[in-house]
Amino acid sequence: MPQLIWPTPVPGGRRRIDWRAVRAWTSFEQLLAETDLPLIEVAERSGFKYQEYLGATFKAHIGQTPAQYRREASLNHS
Repeated sequence: MPQLIWPTPVPGGRRRIDWRAVRAWTSFEQLLAETDLPLIEVAERSGFKYQEYLGATFKAHIGQTPAQYRREASLNHS
């Protein structure tokens, strides 16, 4: 399963990691894979305010919708 850690550009071309975002994405990923909670509840429990934006962002970075990711995770854990 891909990890959701996205470095943030900072001046000088270096990258810095926003650890709050890492924790939120990791929580989101884990809840998607391990629960049947509705997406909106997964988003809320992970600290995301805008579920609509979250789905599009997830797909842009992972290449799958949250629902596709959840199905794949459930197949890999069966």
